[in-house]
Amino acid sequence: MSVIHQERGITLDFRLLVFPGVVVVALIVFLVRLWDLQIVQADELRMKAERTRSTSISLTAPRGLIVDRKGRTVAGVRSQYVVTGVPSVLRKEPEVMARVAAVLGVSVETLQTKLDDGNWRPNLPTAIFEGATSGQATKLVEDLTLTGIGVITQPTRMYVEPKLLTHVLGYVRTPDEKDVARFRNQQLNTPEYVGKSGLEYTHDFALSGQAGLEEMTIDSRNKPLRTLDLVTPTPGEKLVLGIDLELQRYAYELLGERTGCIVAIEPTTGVILCYISKPTYDVNIWLGGLSPEKYQALLNDSRKPLFNRAIQTGYAPGSTFKIVVALASELAGKFDPNRTVFCPGYYQQGRRKTKCLGQHGSISFQRAFEKSCNTYFIATGIGAGPEKLAEASRMLGLGEKTGIDLTSELRGIVPTAEWKAARADGLMRRLAKRTDLSAADRKDMERRIRDERTWYPGDTSNFSLGQGSVNVTPLQMAVMASGVATSGNVMRPHFVRETVAADGKITRVAPESLQTFNASPQFWAALHRAMVSVVESGTARSAKFPGVIWGGKTGSAENSRSKTTDSLFVGVAPMENPKIAIAVIAENAGHGGTIAAPIAGKIIERYLMGAPKAASTRVASASSSAGASR
Repeated sequence: MSVIHQERGITLDFRLLVFPGVVVVALIVFLVRLWDLQIVQADELRMKAERTRSTSISLTAPRGLIVDRKGRTVAGVRSQYVVTGVPSVLRKEPEVMARVAAVLGVSVETLQTKLDDGNWRPNLPTAIFEGATSGQATKLVEDLTLTGIGVITQPTRMYVEPKLLTHVLGYVRTPDEKDVARFRNQQLNTPEYVGKSGLEYTHDFALSGQAGLEEMTIDSRNKPLRTLDLVTPTPGEKLVLGIDLELQRYAYELLGERTGCIVAIEPTTGVILCYISKPTYDVNIWLGGLSPEKYQALLNDSRKPLFNRAIQTGYAPGSTFKIVVALASELAGKFDPNRTVFCPGYYQQGRRKTKCLGQHGSISFQRAFEKSCNTYFIATGIGAGPEKLAEASRMLGLGEKTGIDLTSELRGIVPTAEWKAARADGLMRRLAKRTDLSAADRKDMERRIRDERTWYPGDTSNFSLGQGSVNVTPLQMAVMASGVATSGNVMRPHFVRETVAADGKITRVAPESLQTFNASPQFWAALHRAMVSVVESGTARSAKFPGVIWGGKTGSAENSRSKTTDSLFVGVAPMENPKIAIAVIAENAGHGGTIAAPIAGKIIERYLMGAPKAASTRVASASSSAGASR
């Protein structure tokens, strides 16, 4: 029997379809989801991405403290609300600034001035107002329509005694392009606030510290969500000054409403003990934002409170310059304390007579110094010659910048024949540019300028009395007194005694000698005795107080501001072991023995012996005891 084989059909195994089916379904789901994300939800997701993003925030380093010699804070740090603005945004929406100004209660100009300081980084926030209240800060944060505006808490500068140390400390503000370049040259990041003047500027790099950095995610309202990375800021160094805050306050009160200066120095180190320039102003006005109107008012103030008179104003030193005349005579090899000059009450030079304060008759060095005899010192100055007068001036720190740790220091003028000729050349060049003069007037002015080129004996007479073209700063006068105190070792003046780093490391500021010169021990002994006699029985006897032997020299200098002379005094105490050298100038106040000397005496007494005695009424009553002091 034959078997017939019939072909069977193919049997489908559904298990083989499962895996491809799953893959196809997954692809379909993926494509649908991708379409949904990229097309359907694109706008919503874009908004979410914008609402949540990461950003890096610079954390301001607390600025270093500035303290007095006893550790009392004079420039500190406090945390406060700071309103910030983005310059590039606010330029396009100026109405926002007006609304912010209304909330803060200030003018738009005040905010705009601060905003302009940040133009060097137009797309980053810059501080436009410091010291907002919590209510103002909350109102600004909650108003989401204030584009370009932010509020942060930040450690900012504050000054404890805003008027006592204005010209010493200076102030801080947001940086401009020059500040950025200044820090970049030191390979440093520019902080949120930089020093603009005073010690804040000259010690800016040390005070600024190192900023920190926080990287975080934030939402659309700039609300932090979480921190991704954090670098803690390093505080700036602390500056320890040589100034005693109590002595500073006492000196400030003694000068009262007068215009003038007080500078006191530790002779052996050059450390500044006291530094007053009046009038002054409240330095804290810079911290909250100074309006253009207020700044213009300061500029236009006839008393010039912005001026640091101790280093930026030149004065005729008057009879205090007789210290220099004595040294010039020593340098010329002609100093003899026993040599006498006859004083008939004037010094005659050709047809010119220069008055003296009295008719002293035959007078020697110590008595002439004690009574400030013009006749004696004109004769002495002419005998030494103008070259030696100029040399002695510079040896004692006059006519040159001292290099103190402040900016804008005036050089002053020590006149010489070369200086006089150069000045005349400058006047002639300016005259040549003028087109408003007649031929006759021009010829007359040319004649007078040519006459100015010549050094006359009368110039030496004026030079010897600290008048004429002699021009010195109060700081230079204090340095001169300090050089006398150390018998010729002139120290560079400076404010900072030591710095303290964030890790506690202390660095002492080493004293620096400007110059050292030798004069005979006999000369220094004679000069010191003469200075003591000025206080004991001479023109500064109103400044005498018990318990300390000290000396000085009074001066009264004519000026172009008033018919009343400036009142001047320089002093050293104690004379045997000097601990303080001082210069006092009171503008348009009269004789040096009437005002300046008693002020110096009270400051020295306070510094050496503690709190002043209750009966210290010398400043008020000095005129009755000083007589015709000079």
